[in-house]
Amino acid sequence: MIKILFLMVTLLLLSCSINQERNDRKHSNIIKVIGNDDYESESIVNIYDNITYDEVEIDYTHEIEEVKNVKLTQISPLEEFSKVQQTYSTYKIKTGETLMSVSFKLYGNFHKWKEIGLLNQDLLNKGFLRTGSTIKYVKPEFEPQFPKGKIYIIRSGDYLAKISQLIYNNRSRLWPYIWENNKKQFPSSNIIYSGLPLYYLPLNNSILVKYRYKPVSKRKIASEL
Repeated sequence: MIKILFLMVTLLLLSCSINQERNDRKHSNIIKVIGNDDYESESIVNIYDNITYDEVEIDYTHEIEEVKNVKLTQISPLEEFSKVQQTYSTYKIKTGETLMSVSFKLYGNFHKWKEIGLLNQDLLNKGFLRTGSTIKYVKPEFEPQFPKGKIYIIRSGDYLAKISQLIYNNRSRLWPYIWENNKKQFPSSNIIYSGLPLYYLPLNNSILVKYRYKPVSKRKIASEL
């Protein structure tokens, strides 16, 4: 009986030893695999050492505020234009002149009137130029090119057919002839601005025939053209 008990205890101890050895081998294999893949748990933890979620959120908020500040400090193209260092010329305003008419006179087109107004805001009276005041402007790189012909200053209520009727001796159908000579300044024949000049050319018989008018004899040319 004693021998049987001894044998059982021995077998039990042997079994425990074998299980322990298996566990040790299994654990060593896991460590070996991790070692081959170069996983280092301590290095991963160190990336986030001493950083809390609150601190990360504060940093992110700070970046957003910086972006907002950048957007708020952006300036418009006209403001940027006014800040550029320029050598300015001067011009004295005459009676009846407007920003558009001055722009046309200085640059050969009226499209720069906003720039003139921006440079002379302190001289404007409710958006209009003060007669006798001296404004500054950026001198154009090239001399302005104007249409050929005599000048007619557009008045309030004018339109091309009415102007043609007036300057071409009751020939209102000649308005396209006027517009062709001023198309660079007025892309649309339906939109003209009071205070701006129109340039009109003299007539001849070929122009009269083109626009369905009777040619004029040589004796009548001086009085009817």
